[in-house]
Amino acid sequence: MFSKQRIIGRKGGVASLLALLFLFLSGLSAAAGVVDPELDRSIQSAGYGEEIPVIIKLSDKPDLRPFKGLKKQIARSAVTKALRGLADRSQGDVRSHLERRGAKVISSLWLVNGMAATVRANEIRALASLPGVESVRPDAVVFAPGTATATQAVAPEWNLNAIRAPELWNMGYRGAGVVIASMDTGVDADHPDLKSSWRGGGNSWYDPNGQHLSPYDFSGHGTQVMGIMAGGSTGGSAIGVAPEARWISVKIFDDSGRSTYSTIHKGFQWLLDPDGNPDTDDAPDIVNNSWGLDNVNNCSPEFRPDIQNLQAAGIDVVFAGGNYGPGAGTSVSPGNNPEAYAVGAVDGSYTVASFSSRGASACDNTVYPELVAPGVGIRTSDLTFGGAVPDAYMTVTGTSFSTPHVAGSMALLLSAFPDLAVSDLDAALTDSAQDLGPQGAENSYGYGMVDVMNAYNLLLSRSQNITVDPPVYDFVVSAIGSSSQKGFVLQNTGQRGLVIQGAVLSGTNPQDFSVLGDSCSGITLPSMGRCSIDIAFSPKAAGLREAQLNIRSNDPDSPLFTVLLTGTGKQDDSLTVTSPNGGESWRAGRLHKISWSYAGNAGSHVRILLFKKGKLYRTIAHRASIGTNGSGSFSWRVPLLISPGNDYTIRITTDRGIRAKSDKSFTIRRLLPLRLSLPTAIDLSLFQ
Repeated sequence: MFSKQRIIGRKGGVASLLALLFLFLSGLSAAAGVVDPELDRSIQSAGYGEEIPVIIKLSDKPDLRPFKGLKKQIARSAVTKALRGLADRSQGDVRSHLERRGAKVISSLWLVNGMAATVRANEIRALASLPGVESVRPDAVVFAPGTATATQAVAPEWNLNAIRAPELWNMGYRGAGVVIASMDTGVDADHPDLKSSWRGGGNSWYDPNGQHLSPYDFSGHGTQVMGIMAGGSTGGSAIGVAPEARWISVKIFDDSGRSTYSTIHKGFQWLLDPDGNPDTDDAPDIVNNSWGLDNVNNCSPEFRPDIQNLQAAGIDVVFAGGNYGPGAGTSVSPGNNPEAYAVGAVDGSYTVASFSSRGASACDNTVYPELVAPGVGIRTSDLTFGGAVPDAYMTVTGTSFSTPHVAGSMALLLSAFPDLAVSDLDAALTDSAQDLGPQGAENSYGYGMVDVMNAYNLLLSRSQNITVDPPVYDFVVSAIGSSSQKGFVLQNTGQRGLVIQGAVLSGTNPQDFSVLGDSCSGITLPSMGRCSIDIAFSPKAAGLREAQLNIRSNDPDSPLFTVLLTGTGKQDDSLTVTSPNGGESWRAGRLHKISWSYAGNAGSHVRILLFKKGKLYRTIAHRASIGTNGSGSFSWRVPLLISPGNDYTIRITTDRGIRAKSDKSFTIRRLLPLRLSLPTAIDLSLFQ
């Protein structure tokens, strides 16, 4: 509580004291239920005005359901824009309040619609009472995990063989095209098994503590984890599950081994949009978290929104199950959050390690962990100290090192099935795991030990699965009367035959779209088979035009797949002289064709004028038809007595006032010299 001396000593004496007490009590009442109990205890023990780092969560939550099922690139952009937009709209008043009250280090945690700030203790309850504030929680400290080394020699690669990774390698699936991220102590990018697989550039490394501009690891833990996920074999034996995957990293722990909730939120936030441009797809496919909170058998939802929002963007998130076994009820957060994927550890005899945490989950009483993987005696990469010790390896133990086996397995499966949804990927791993403990899922081995080859075969055997590329398409701007075309590719990524019953257009403006070619309707696509549907956009009116391409099939998950089609019609009335248009040479007395092209609603008739030296010479036609299908012409017999020259141009004007002229001059020449004897019957029009 506040000291009497500090309060009375402030300007205003007793009157100020009473006012402050009134505000304090009012804030306490308004903030009931939104100040975290731990933070409340800190407020009571803090001195008046003492600064406390907090995380403010706002009550506005995004609705990310519309993005479910979208292709990853589209989903990531849409989710990022939705989250940023919500934060921009809802955080302004709170930020203004914080700035007026002298808060420090104010950061937007837009991924979870929250803010991090350092606030005076006497301001926290007033902050919590602001409209739109859901909760104020302490910005707690998290300590980096340690590394336990193996106590006895183990066979190289036993762990990789245990999860059957080499069998997928032999089929050509080694993680190519997949990006893995770590949230850890950093990574030593100088290690020869990791150097070439770092994605590189300004969007592949993030140190929210601001200590290192390029990959660095102060303890080796993150390097050891990354080696198991994506390491190579330069040391004589393979160490990584997905050696052809590319990696990026967030160094959430500073060089003293400390992190904070806000730092971790910033790390998750960066992973959704590493380069800060939501229109570029540079997010990872998988995020490995070989760390946890020290809240044994308790549930902290602090990072649940981060996990949910990354998964909505098609990013899988894996957590270490914890090293708090062998007792039951030893789950930890965030691994025990409902959406998290927690991993325990087994030894070389496929027996659950004594240290591996057990369930049930303290959050929802479900099976914990989901899977187990090799986590005892794992050979992996270690610190090279700037490349000075290139042959740096360590044999490690802990759930920190069983977890990257699952993350690497996910990368292998995504290299085989690139469009696999997070839920389908997770289900394939749990449904195909080797059942090692008591029959069925239980709270020591979870669903069993990861078996990546079994998971691959299971995915192949899954029922029909329709994918359409692209699932959303904007034909952008097209002139009224013009047409643009796009092909849509359908694929059956399931094992069983996909029967495509038909494709039809519907929606607001289906008349502006048409099916030009359809090799899909009425056929059965075999596994991995493809077909195509071509759609044309021909706007009939100006403005936004919308329609849906509805594809019916026997896919049990998407019996009616809808492709969203949009385009913008533009009124584009134009007229162009196509002949003569520069360089032509016409003979007097002969018939020549004046031609033009037009677009849009240019008019119905044209007037044709002849100019010489830029001045009107004569009218060729007062009213001629504009033509059909975008082009028209008029046949003109050049008069015999016309003045020769190379400085003639044509101007055409429609009855709607649209005008066009020759780009360059053309030449008119005399047909023959005049003769003295003329025929008795003369067509005088030839001389006019």
